Amino acid sequence: MKDSYNIFKILMIFIIFIVLGYFISFRVTSFSSFTFIIWVVFVIIVIFLYLVFFKLEAGISDKLKNLESLLKHKDSLEETGKSSYSDTNSSLESIEPDIISITAHEIKTPVSIIKGYTDLLLNDSEFSAGINDKAREYIKRIDSSSNEIFSLVENFLNATKIENNKLSLNLEKFNIVDLVGDIVDNMENEASIKKQHILIKKMKNIPMISADKLKIEEVINNLIENAINYSPEGADITVLINFDAKFVEVAVKDTGFGISYNDQKRIFSKFFRSDNVNIRKVGGTGLGLYISSKIIDMHHGNISVTSNENEGSTFSFKLPINV
Repeated sequence: MKDSYNIFKILMIFIIFIVLGYFISFRVTSFSSFTFIIWVVFVIIVIFLYLVFFKLEAGISDKLKNLESLLKHKDSLEETGKSSYSDTNSSLESIEPDIISITAHEIKTPVSIIKGYTDLLLNDSEFSAGINDKAREYIKRIDSSSNEIFSLVENFLNATKIENNKLSLNLEKFNIVDLVGDIVDNMENEASIKKQHILIKKMKNIPMISADKLKIEEVINNLIENAINYSPEGADITVLINFDAKFVEVAVKDTGFGISYNDQKRIFSKFFRSDNVNIRKVGGTGLGLYISSKIIDMHHGNISVTSNENEGSTFSFKLPINV
């Protein structure tokens, strides 16, 4: 009965939005095929988000019921002093990462769909030709926000895996210059919102490395995204790629607020956030650099920062050519 009721609600939401779209098509003189596409995308996203959060609510509800049962069991054991008390504590601790995992995975799906549509609207000539500069700016902001949400979800998932020693590496040979180029191309939209430019400077004949490509991509993404967030409008962000006999080094240099000497000592700590007022204005969880440092450690590399306040920062990491 409950499922039927929810299906009915979904259908009603869909009908309401279609009727609104039909009304707008007659009332708005600027209504076009592009406006209609945007409207359809919006309807699909709303319906999909409803489905996702309904499923998410059900999953978390089950976990909370288990948690309530375990808490009651824990109270009874506490009173009787039974030896299985520690087992109950272990069960309670195992529920938290489960809830985080469920939440994160369910959020990732609609965000991926939103990002897919924004990429289509920005980069597919069939759709982008009819978009004016103002609309393009709005779509870029949607794309940038979806990237932030996706990054946040990935950070929570990876932090949970690190805490439970479940983060593993899938090693493969790849060209890090190509990887950096692809990442920079994907982040140009985000940088252009602040009229920033991302430059790549590299040595010739950079060797292939053996590493987990997706995780190294996450590290580079995080460093460039931080540089964008903490640098002023119109700034240049430089990615440098060098190597020697044993290591390949990637460095991301910005011209942002800079980091105090005391903060540099703790910058790679979990949940660390600087007390600097300018830095505090930029959102963040304090997980990105922590996760990046753990990923580099797992590759037997090292990550570091050099910075002066009000002069910018350079974050760099070294990876062995062969792990």
